Amino acid sequence: MEAFEVPVLPLVMAGVGLVLLCVASVWFVVSGFRVHWLWGVAHIFLQPVSSMLFAIVQWRQARGAVFSSLAGLALLVGAVFALPAGIITTDTLHVLMARIAQSPYAKSAEVWTLEEVRAHADALLERKRKLMQQKALVVKSDAESVEALKREIDRYNADFQSLQQQPAYAIWKLQQTQKLEEGGPGQSRSTP
Repeated sequence: MEAFEVPVLPLVMAGVGLVLLCVASVWFVVSGFRVHWLWGVAHIFLQPVSSMLFAIVQWRQARGAVFSSLAGLALLVGAVFALPAGIITTDTLHVLMARIAQSPYAKSAEVWTLEEVRAHADALLERKRKLMQQKALVVKSDAESVEALKREIDRYNADFQSLQQQPAYAIWKLQQTQKLEEGGPGQSRSTP
């Protein structure tokens, strides 16, 4: 595995941008209190909305903070564009989202482990295979069996959607894709 080189310029740009945004936030609060104590309180508790309203109503007092905010935002956007190609990919974003969702701070009702996702995916693959067999055998003129098959397909789709909503599903999907690219085991395996 090759070493990962940390790009310095985007980090510096992002750091300066964040500092400028923090300075602008404090500047808005101070400017608000200078005009009226309610503006200051509004800037503390309703920062984005109050800052926009304050900039419109009290432009002379807010222009320094507005320009500081715009400069900070421009530096943050510039930092993203200054990153080397290939650092931000959909795969890395999926893994990052999965890690965040599996952190102890996540507010998810039920988060499955990677092993649970793998077991559910295997079960869904088996259900899919059986449904395909049932679909091939069903007689279209038999309305009752067609409706029963439709209900079973709807249940399968609901279960598949709940599987896809699990953060670990992104990691499992990425692992399956890597196995297919490497030509290793699981090559004949399909997505549920």
